Amino acid sequence: MQKPYRIRLHILSPVHIGCDDAYEPTGFVINTGKKQLIQFDPWDFLTSLSSENRDIFTRICSGDQLFPILKFIKQRFKPDIKGREIDISHGLATHYEKAMAGNTQVSNREVINQFTINRTVYNEVSQLPYISGSSLKGAMRTAYLNMRARMNKPDVEKSPKKAKLLEDRLAQGSFDTDPFRMVKISDLAPVADSIKTKVMYAVNARKDGSGARGPFQILETITQGTFDGILNITIPEKVSGIKTPITLDTLLRAVKDFYLKELERERIILKDSGFQGINVYPPTRNSLFPLRLGRHSGAEAVTVEGYRCIKIMQGKGKPSRYMDQPTTVWLASETAWLQKSNSLSPFGWAAIQVEPLDASQSFWPHIKLQEKVVPSSLVSSNKIDLPPAPIKPPDLMPWPGATVRWNPGNKKLLASWQDNKAEVTIGDDRSVVAEGLHKKLFIKKEPVKANVTVQPVGNGFAIVMVDFPQPYGEK
Repeated sequence: MQKPYRIRLHILSPVHIGCDDAYEPTGFVINTGKKQLIQFDPWDFLTSLSSENRDIFTRICSGDQLFPILKFIKQRFKPDIKGREIDISHGLATHYEKAMAGNTQVSNREVINQFTINRTVYNEVSQLPYISGSSLKGAMRTAYLNMRARMNKPDVEKSPKKAKLLEDRLAQGSFDTDPFRMVKISDLAPVADSIKTKVMYAVNARKDGSGARGPFQILETITQGTFDGILNITIPEKVSGIKTPITLDTLLRAVKDFYLKELERERIILKDSGFQGINVYPPTRNSLFPLRLGRHSGAEAVTVEGYRCIKIMQGKGKPSRYMDQPTTVWLASETAWLQKSNSLSPFGWAAIQVEPLDASQSFWPHIKLQEKVVPSSLVSSNKIDLPPAPIKPPDLMPWPGATVRWNPGNKKLLASWQDNKAEVTIGDDRSVVAEGLHKKLFIKKEPVKANVTVQPVGNGFAIVMVDFPQPYGEK
């Protein structure tokens, strides 16, 4: 038996969830005045060129250097070419302007390092970011394992090689008897026009305040917004072998206890290092719980306290060592260098609220095909302003007897029904599929039948829930 809940997530600090995609340097220009990146269709740019300029561009592209291509695009790009606009940090705008204005030749490696921007996970139809259910489930699982460790203190050696053994001991089972197999979380869709994104630098700072360490990264981040999804907790059968089933109260208590402690720990570290942290103690309402997810959340947020064995790189030619805490922290920055006046902020903090799902009412937001561009800044707020109730959206739609396939390339489940298609990213979390179908779907890559619930997203559909009718078995 499944018990569905509505789960809502509020962004508190910049969040980046990787998707192996990027804004390539030859696919955008930067409006330095507006501090915006404009992603355009290369075909639109080509058709805007005169025949003479097209010949020049062809000759430049036949060479082996990227930088002349970038300069040509910047110089010939016309304002009437339609593109998607994304806010960027002032440091990136300044750097781009200087690079385009200069005469110094820039190597291909420098172009890639300085102007390739990693995208956060996004819907391919609407181009809007979303929160992957697998990322949120992983954050909750870390909190749950930490709660189990405090209660039971298993006798497991501190070692990276023992991490799987520790997980199995804490969960009192592995794979088919893991209680978290009963927890399923859909991808979380953005609520109406609440979402703001910004391209920022990620800089690695030493915790002792002595400066930066290593090269910077350029990431697209979600800096503000609210996302909605569905949390399902299945009550296992007695013959399942699951010794300690998970309840919603237990799960939320674990999340609250673990991440409030991590929030305070990080706040103290950043303060002692001279950096401004975030103060996001939201519980003026008991239903809000802090949580951390995405890239650069910190090793402490993905490991079990008391059993941490974190690899510390010592530099070229020096052997690595292992400690119970990292020596650096990644911070979102307006510039590529570490500057304490840059409104630095840690990555990945959010707050969640969970409430019973009323199946008779739809709560999903209407999602536009194009992201509305709203000037954004790095969020560092001490309270959450909940957005107004969204406009009544379309209802969830059942697809009985849909055909479900697995795409190992992008780790998505694909569903088709009556000439319609839908998808959802599940990553490495295969618990959303009945275990008896794993071999057929994931190994043999054969289609299976299921009852699928979908949510309209732009001109397409996103999978919200998949129910595999019994009996089923492997062939």
